[in-house]
Amino acid sequence: MNPPPEKPMRANRHLPRLLAALLAVGPCAWACAQESSYDEEYQNRIKSAGTVQAFADTPFGEQVDLYTGATSFEQVDLSLPGLGPEIRITRRAIKGDWSMSEPLKFSGFGDWELVVPQLTTLVPGSVKVNSTTGIWRAQSPSGDSDLRCTYMSQGVWSPPANYYGFHTGDIDNSIWWQGYQLEIPGAGSQTVLARSAAAPAPAAGTYPGVTNQHWQVGCLPSTTSGQAGESFLVLAPDGTKYFLTQMSFDTYRSLRDADPVPPYWYSIMPRNFARMKATRIEDRHGNYVTYGYTGNFLTSITGSDGRAVTIEWWADAPLVKKITANGRSWNYAYASRTAAGGTLSQVTLPDGSSWLFTGSAAPPALGPASMSGCNSPTSGDPGPGITSTYTVRHPAGAIGVFRYSTRLRGQSYVPSWCVVIGMTGYDTQNPYFLVSALAQREASGPGQATGIWNYAYESHHASFDRDCPGNTCQSTTYTDLQEPDGTRTRYIHSTRHGALQGKLLRTEVYENGMTLKRTEDRSYNFADSDRPYPGLMGNSISAASPPYASENQVLLRKTTLTQQGRKFNWEVPGDCPEGLGGFCIDAFGRPTRVIRSSTP
Repeated sequence: MNPPPEKPMRANRHLPRLLAALLAVGPCAWACAQESSYDEEYQNRIKSAGTVQAFADTPFGEQVDLYTGATSFEQVDLSLPGLGPEIRITRRAIKGDWSMSEPLKFSGFGDWELVVPQLTTLVPGSVKVNSTTGIWRAQSPSGDSDLRCTYMSQGVWSPPANYYGFHTGDIDNSIWWQGYQLEIPGAGSQTVLARSAAAPAPAAGTYPGVTNQHWQVGCLPSTTSGQAGESFLVLAPDGTKYFLTQMSFDTYRSLRDADPVPPYWYSIMPRNFARMKATRIEDRHGNYVTYGYTGNFLTSITGSDGRAVTIEWWADAPLVKKITANGRSWNYAYASRTAAGGTLSQVTLPDGSSWLFTGSAAPPALGPASMSGCNSPTSGDPGPGITSTYTVRHPAGAIGVFRYSTRLRGQSYVPSWCVVIGMTGYDTQNPYFLVSALAQREASGPGQATGIWNYAYESHHASFDRDCPGNTCQSTTYTDLQEPDGTRTRYIHSTRHGALQGKLLRTEVYENGMTLKRTEDRSYNFADSDRPYPGLMGNSISAASPPYASENQVLLRKTTLTQQGRKFNWEVPGDCPEGLGGFCIDAFGRPTRVIRSSTP
C-alpha cells in the first residue's frame, strides 16, 4: 500500500560498478560577526518541504536536495545491533549556519557532527556579550517558567527591556526565535508543533508537542545535567521512547533589532543554541541503551544486553579522538585541532583502512540575500562559478570530488507587505535566499574511468502574492542533472510558499540530453477540511505564516509514469465510504487502498 518513494535523483548506474571493483581490490569559513539583524533571520526560517535523501547508491554518503542544490554527507562508522535499540555512531556534516559564532566547537567531529537524538532551539543568552550558557525558560501565564515542556506551545521566554543593560531585551521572540527542532538519527529533523485537537494522540500520557510524522513530545520533571526545570520524553510511532534530559549550549550570534528611521533606536538580544540530548532510548519491550556524559561530552553508550561503546576526546580540543567497541577502535585525526574545534581529515577503521577528507564537509555559511527596498534583491544570482570544493576518499579507494557554486534561489507567492518609512520601502518578508549548491560531482578510482555529474539550476522566479493576481506568477523551478553517459534528468519542484513548497512535481528523462524518453508526474493532497486525517497536525510555535509543510500532512495522492506511449498510474482512490470525503486514507495519513493501472 505504500506509495512509490520520492527520490531526489535517478539511480546512478556507474558508481555501483566503481565501488564493487574497488572493494574487490582492496579552518573556519563561516562569518563570525557577533550580531545579526531581523532581516537576516528570515533565511533561517525558510522551510523546504523537499525530501532530502541520499542517492540510491552513494559510497561517499552524499545527500542532495535537488530543490535547492544544498548538499550534506552522512556516514556510519559503527553499528552494534543487539537485544534492544541499535547502538550506532553516525557522523553528519554540519550545516553552514552563519549565525554559529563557533561552528566547529560543539559538534564532536569539527565540521562533522556526532549525531545524537536531541531537541534543539534558540534561547536568550545569560549575559550580554559572549554568552556561553543560555536561559531556557518558557513563556507562561504567570511569566517565565522552568516548565519548558508544559508551556512549550507558548514559546521560549524573551527577556524584557534592559534586562542585560541599556538597549537590550524587549524583542519579541517572533523576531529572534526559530521554534523547536527534533533531530533523531534515521528520522531526520522535524519541526515540533503545538498539538492540534485533530492530531492523533497516544492512548496514555500527555504530549503537548507533535510533529507531522506523528512523533509525540511529552514532559519529564527534571534534567540530568543539573539545570532546573523540565526535560523531554519523545515517543516514536513504533513505540520507542527517547529520554532527552541532557542540556547543553552552543555559542550563537546576538540579534540587533533597530528602527529604520532616526534616531535609530535599537536593542540587542544575546542568544545561545540549546540542546536537550538523549540519555536513554527504550524500545516498547523495555530493552534500552543509555548515553553517558562527562560534562557536555558523550563518553559512553551502553545497552541493557551488555553492549558497550566508549568515546575518548582529545585533551586539547572538543573533538572525538577514539571510539572503542568489542576491542576494536576507530581513530579520528584533524587538519587543524584547537580549543575552537577543527576540520576532520581522517577516520581510521579497525582494519587499518581510512576515510580521507580534504576541505570542509560543511558548505560555506552564507548570509541572507539582502533586499534593496521592496521587490528586488540588492544583487543578482552569483552564477555557476565554483566557490568551494570538498574531496572524499573512500576506504576502498574511490575518490569523490564535490564542487559547489553560490546560487540565488526564490520562493513564489510569498505573503508580504511593502512598508514605506520615510523615503524608503521595506518588505515584511524576503522571497530570496542564497544556497551553496552542488554544481559538479566527480567519481574516480583504480581501473575505472572518471565519471562526472553536472547540475544546472533554473534562474529564480521569486514573487510576492500581491504581484500575482489570478495566479499569474511562475510557481515551479527545475534542476537538470547530466550523467556521464549523456542522460539528462530534469526535476521540477514547486516554489509556492506554503505546504507544497519544495515538493517534486515532475521528472523528465532525456536520452543523450535531448530526446524525451520518460516522464513522471506527481500530485498531492493536503487537507483543509473534510478528510479522514488531520490536515493541520499542529500549530507552528514560531512565527511562520501561512503554515509551512511542517504543520501539514502533505500526502502523495497520484503518480503517472509515461514511457513509450503508455501511462502507468499509482493512485489513492476517493471511493472509500469509511473515510471522510471518501478518500482511502486512514487517520494517520496512510493509504488503505491503492489502484495501479496502465493505459492503453
